[in-house]
Amino acid sequence: MAISLTFQVPAALLLFLLEVKDVKMGNPKQCKTGYNYRYFVASHCNLQTVPSDIPADAEYVDLKGNQITSIPNKVFRNLSQLWILLLWQNKISVLEQEAFIGINDLQVLELTANKLEWIKYGIFNHLKICLFLSLAHNNISFVDNNAFSGMNYLEKLYLNNNNLTAIGNRWFAGVWFIHTLLLNNNGITHIEQGSFSGLKRLNELHLSFNRITVIEMGVFNHLVSCVKIYIDHNYIFHAETNAHMSMKSLELLHLGENRIYIIKYGYFTGLNNLKTLNLTGNCISVIEKGSFDSLYSIRAILLHHNKLTTLSPRLFANLPRPINLTITHPNRTHPSTNLWACSSLCWLKYEQFHQTIVLEGSPACTDGDDWNLLLCGSPGEHLCGGAFLLILHPF
Repeated sequence: MAISLTFQVPAALLLFLLEVKDVKMGNPKQCKTGYNYRYFVASHCNLQTVPSDIPADAEYVDLKGNQITSIPNKVFRNLSQLWILLLWQNKISVLEQEAFIGINDLQVLELTANKLEWIKYGIFNHLKICLFLSLAHNNISFVDNNAFSGMNYLEKLYLNNNNLTAIGNRWFAGVWFIHTLLLNNNGITHIEQGSFSGLKRLNELHLSFNRITVIEMGVFNHLVSCVKIYIDHNYIFHAETNAHMSMKSLELLHLGENRIYIIKYGYFTGLNNLKTLNLTGNCISVIEKGSFDSLYSIRAILLHHNKLTTLSPRLFANLPRPINLTITHPNRTHPSTNLWACSSLCWLKYEQFHQTIVLEGSPACTDGDDWNLLLCGSPGEHLCGGAFLLILHPF
């Protein structure tokens, strides 16, 4: 049964949710205090504890940039109208079990840039209509199973820039509405099977800058609504066949800056809606025949910063046109760019001329040719078999 949200979200909250991405650490600011229009502010005031004089009708409480070390039980119990609570850039290391009792209408909780190490079960289960929770830039290394259960309408969860090493398969149980999940900049090496099993509405998943080495088959199986996945800047050398096959909605897959050396047939099976595939900055020297065959909606493939020397026209035979293809770094003298045997790429020159493939930059040739001056005979001399039909593709 479909559920529709009917909460009346104030303009200030909408603006916050639309604009907040990640907190930028800046210089300390001067102490600001005041209470106007149900907004209570006491930021950068060297407070050691949560103030006891916050007006009961406050809807917005800003306590960022203080020296608060813990959130005691029921400290906000009289703030029943609170919508937004900002606690970032404190020194909070302890959230007591009943810290957030009494603020049942809270929709934004900001705990970025504190000293939390352990997210325990039950701490957040009173925040049933909270939409946004940030725990980024802490020291979190432990998350209990069901840690976020009870947060029935949580949409954005930020766990980036912590000390996580694995993703547990019960962390996100019960949080059905998450559409943005940030786990980047941790030390994650392993994702347990079923970790994302309840996240059928997830739209964006950020796993960049971790230590993942293998993408196992089935780990993303339940992400049927996911549109963007960022797994760049890891140590991935292998993705199991059909690892992404259930991700029918995926439009962007960023696998750049890993250690992939071969693209095997089946890596991208099922990604029928994928529009952008980023494979830059790997060690790819071989792309097996048929590897891109299921990418029926692809519009851009990025392959620069690899070890490729040639490309077969058969790799692109079933892809729609036009397609943007980046095979050379904009700076052609960049030391990690592909070095091409350009005489084998006359088929690509022909497609570039007809604008069926749009090349970003000119390939750096190692066989004495200059790409811009490369002379090719008739298309049939350079295209294998039926590859000439590339420019007549029906898409």
